[in-house]
Amino acid sequence: MAARRRRRKKRNGSFVLSLLTFLIVIGAIVASVTVFLKVAEVQVSGSVRYPAADIVESSGIKTGDNMFMINKFEVAEKLLSEYPYIEQIKIRRKLPDTFLFEITERVAAAYVVSDGNRWLIDSNAHILERIAPDTEIKVPKISGCEVMTPVAGSPLILKNQDQLPVLREVLTSLRHTGMTESISRVEIDKLYDINLVYGDRFLIVLGDASELAKKIEMLRAVIGQLNDFDKGTINVSAVKEARFRPNASIDLSEKKQETPVVEDVNEEPVAEAETDQSEKTTDSASDTGAEGEENTQNPEEKNS
Repeated sequence: MAARRRRRKKRNGSFVLSLLTFLIVIGAIVASVTVFLKVAEVQVSGSVRYPAADIVESSGIKTGDNMFMINKFEVAEKLLSEYPYIEQIKIRRKLPDTFLFEITERVAAAYVVSDGNRWLIDSNAHILERIAPDTEIKVPKISGCEVMTPVAGSPLILKNQDQLPVLREVLTSLRHTGMTESISRVEIDKLYDINLVYGDRFLIVLGDASELAKKIEMLRAVIGQLNDFDKGTINVSAVKEARFRPNASIDLSEKKQETPVVEDVNEEPVAEAETDQSEKTTDSASDTGAEGEENTQNPEEKNS
């Protein structure tokens, strides 16, 4: 009986000792987290438009803050709402005492006009900022849409929301082909007759909203085959073929009325190009762009 009591007392003593040891270990961990793991530095990478010091200040993280008491997701949301050009931010802890901010910035892809004000947007139709009247802009103007109450840092809202996916696809395709700065205007007032204006040289007829990425890729190939002094209308609405109608005096100014699409019942399904009194013909497949070139002359179109 006495031996049983001694064994029970020994087991109870071992349990108490184990519990005390566990509590001491937990206390040491908590103490190390609260006392030793404090922020000493915040590093920012990927930010070109905003100074790193401004981003750190806006984050609210200060030297001496506890590393594990900071909510990374709340910090990220705060920065995204305050800085319109930040598209994505990753926040990582680098033990023992550093926070890392990895930033991806948005890139201006076009601008819209609302109540006389110009607003930059990215290729995802996210509003970046309002531009001063005297500021030069090297991205295309979006015409033919009505903008509803633009606010920097917010998605673009149009009166005709059906225009938004079309706008995004056109701007994304222009960015991927490296043509953004070459295009001066994107016309989306009629979704069955979408047009681009290429500098002061070409009216680009895209037609409806189908396969826009392929049309723009083919356009890039076609323009690469034309001469630097060529002007006129390039029609890539058929997707698998392109037609060039030369016009040295083409008027590319913005018009309120619908831009006419040049059609010719005698045209063959090829890309036509004319220099002086000759024509260059280019066949193009949508996947490979325009390839092959042949000189021809049509006496009936010399003076047209």
